[in-house]
Amino acid sequence: MVRIGVVPAETLKISEDQLAYFKSLYPDPIKPFNIVIRRQVADFHNKKKQQDFGSIDEIDLGKYFNFNNHSVFSTLMATSSINDLIKKASEENFPAVGMVDLGNMMGAFKFVSAVEGANGDRAKKHKEYLTKKQEAEENGTEFNETEPVSEPLIPVVGCEFYISERYEQKQFTKDDPDRRTQVVLLAKDFNGYKNLAKLSSIGFLKGFYFGVPRVSRELIAQYKEGVIALTSGINGDIPDAILNTGEQKGEELFKWWKDTFEDDFYVQLQNHKLPEERTPE
Repeated sequence: MVRIGVVPAETLKISEDQLAYFKSLYPDPIKPFNIVIRRQVADFHNKKKQQDFGSIDEIDLGKYFNFNNHSVFSTLMATSSINDLIKKASEENFPAVGMVDLGNMMGAFKFVSAVEGANGDRAKKHKEYLTKKQEAEENGTEFNETEPVSEPLIPVVGCEFYISERYEQKQFTKDDPDRRTQVVLLAKDFNGYKNLAKLSSIGFLKGFYFGVPRVSRELIAQYKEGVIALTSGINGDIPDAILNTGEQKGEELFKWWKDTFEDDFYVQLQNHKLPEERTPE
């Protein structure tokens, strides 16, 4: 704007000679350049040296099941009903199914009750299968039915909590907004379930702001017994730090979570084809 005369020398508090000298140094407009948003570390990642871990066929992945499910209790974020989640898990013969609604555990009791009902149906179908098989053996007839799953479906209860360093603060400004990240916490026993319930209650009673129940890392550390922590997706505490602040901050948070939860801390690998999730080729 200085170069094309929109901003005069008087406004800049310089002489006309100084302005003319500036225009002689920069006669051409600024060339277009790419603006990168939330992908600051993408190029850095692509330059990292790759390590060959061999064939993935040699890795025992165990029995797969999906624990990172959100239901209709994640308001405006998910539409899956609890019965649909359990039905899909049963159809795929998953050994377990999980539910980690955003910020609340209001569907936990209904979820566990529905899984128990599904397990009753599993046991009934397997008993009918065994009866038919025995009758076929006694009658010497061919029996080709596929054996249904007999093991009960395991409910994995958890919650994807919102984290705020100032979780009890209720007033923010445009220049100093409430900055939130997320973390997935799972209950590995009944004590863990009670601690998750306490965190959820605190989030609503003390940390509720603008429709969001929030907790802090310090609170999570206080109620960590019987709890498993995971890094969550790109809005997670560690991924968000890497994308918006840098890898150094991400490493600091990774160390905090690892030191706090030790062997009960896990990294989630997700791929929704988003640029932020891109890994080195």
